[in-house]
Amino acid sequence: MVGSVRWIVGLRTGVVLALVAAVALLLVSLAPLTTASAVEPSTTESPTTLETSTTLESTTLTSSTSSSTSSTSTSSTSSSTTSTTGPTTTTTTAPGRVDTYFTGADRYATSIMVSEKAYPSGAPVVVLVKGTDFPDALAAAPLAVAYGGPVILVSPTGLTQPVRDELKRLKPATVFFIGLPISLRDVVSRVLPAAEVRTIIGRDRYETATLIAGELKKKVGSISKIVLVPGDKFPDALAVAPLAAQKGWPILLTPQAGPLPAVTSAKIQALGATSALVVGTYVKPPLPIPAGSVVSKVGRDRYYTGAMVAEYAQSMGSTFVHIALATGENYPDALVIGPYLALDSGILLLTLPTSFSPPVNNLLAKYQDDLKMVDFVGMAKSSLLSKRLVTVPIPPPPPVYPELRWGSTGTAVSALEAKLSALRYDIGRADGVYDEALRDAVMAFQKTEWLGRDGVAGLAVWKRLETARVPAARYYTSSSHIEIDLSRQVLFLVSKGTVVKILPVSTGTAATRTPAGSFRITRKLDYWRRSYLGLLYMPSYFYGGIAIHGSYSVPTYPASHGCVRIPVWATAGIYYQMPVGMSVRVYY
Repeated sequence: MVGSVRWIVGLRTGVVLALVAAVALLLVSLAPLTTASAVEPSTTESPTTLETSTTLESTTLTSSTSSSTSSTSTSSTSSSTTSTTGPTTTTTTAPGRVDTYFTGADRYATSIMVSEKAYPSGAPVVVLVKGTDFPDALAAAPLAVAYGGPVILVSPTGLTQPVRDELKRLKPATVFFIGLPISLRDVVSRVLPAAEVRTIIGRDRYETATLIAGELKKKVGSISKIVLVPGDKFPDALAVAPLAAQKGWPILLTPQAGPLPAVTSAKIQALGATSALVVGTYVKPPLPIPAGSVVSKVGRDRYYTGAMVAEYAQSMGSTFVHIALATGENYPDALVIGPYLALDSGILLLTLPTSFSPPVNNLLAKYQDDLKMVDFVGMAKSSLLSKRLVTVPIPPPPPVYPELRWGSTGTAVSALEAKLSALRYDIGRADGVYDEALRDAVMAFQKTEWLGRDGVAGLAVWKRLETARVPAARYYTSSSHIEIDLSRQVLFLVSKGTVVKILPVSTGTAATRTPAGSFRITRKLDYWRRSYLGLLYMPSYFYGGIAIHGSYSVPTYPASHGCVRIPVWATAGIYYQMPVGMSVRVYY
């Protein structure tokens, strides 16, 4: 029996040794193939690991060698390899760039990871906000940076153990408790019995933002500029948080379609700000700030708006040396990284989950030599985005686009007139002079194409003109009709389904909205009419006392008492193209 056991053990040992020898031989034979293919070895990542890698790149292929660091981070250094044959792509390199991945198991874990990175030795202040909505956390970013602490997302149902542990690690003397259920205040006090808990809770998000602004002013003293963003739409507002936090500008909220809440207007006056940055909304309500001191940044979508904010931030002192990439499809990741970026004058870029949006791709190509620190928020190292940032193609030199404005003359103006006229924008007389009519045509084009509305033919206008087409009418009729797009603030004259004339308009404010629906021209007056609300030039009525009429005041935003204002110079031309009985379609 003993001999049998020894024989079995010996047999098993021999089999194991044979297998080990075979595996070793196989690895030796595959080693050259692995080196030649330069494939990055895969790694298994913990969903709550903060990973940092330093990238040293060559032409088109890189290989990566991982080395472990502390228990909370992993650092990898890439060595260059030779490129293989194939299609040639002009690329640039980013030597020494540090990539950091903030990817928690959920939004709460990610916020803790950012807190650990930003404040490894603790912080005097912590700002706690709901992780289930964006307005409070967005408005809290400047407050957190001013007081020297992180923004941590909290579930409104309770403090998780990781959040409790992070609070104990930070040991703050003060906790700002913003917009959370009052029941959690006692929980925070038990976790941090020595800390002062300051509660900031308004009747709604708009009032809460004003209360946060008041606390910010107590800390920074004076407020030179306020930031106004939509309180009901998160995407456009996210990118401005690092800049506002860096500068100490309070972030105030307004409904994207207006009107400006009374509590917000009152707070702007109380803060004594002399300028404003309006992001993500075309609504420009009367602000207690000089009109020339209001800067607007609104793109065709969240990604274009974010890119516009990024370049504006650079003009204000931020840099592309340290950037963060976060998805524009959701808000938690972008919210928590904003205050961290502000500490380093960094810039936040919003992008698609699996590819760079065109404006972000352009910025990365433009500033790729500046990139030294890139934070991937909510993205694993294996994500497509992190791999695509290894090398960014260099775009060809852009063509020279002259900036044209009121008073400009010459062949460039004539070219602009020709392009706009071909797209059916009413330019008045084509005379090579940038006059009021051409400015209004540019404004109508900017509105239609969701560009910034300033009436100046700059880079954005010229680039869009390269691919723009005649806008499509929403409705088809066998004859002519009028369409008024309340969202874009433009009027289309449509003939048999084709847009033949486009004018800028200003419709009713949020308090005196222009009615949407299907109407017809009921009566017309071919002279100036003085109503109790003001002068109406050649009004064409389509709904009671509401008319399409000429006005000397046609701002870029809804400003009328319900009528549809059009420029005086263009009124006579379209007046006779709108007979009584013509259909008028008004829509958002």
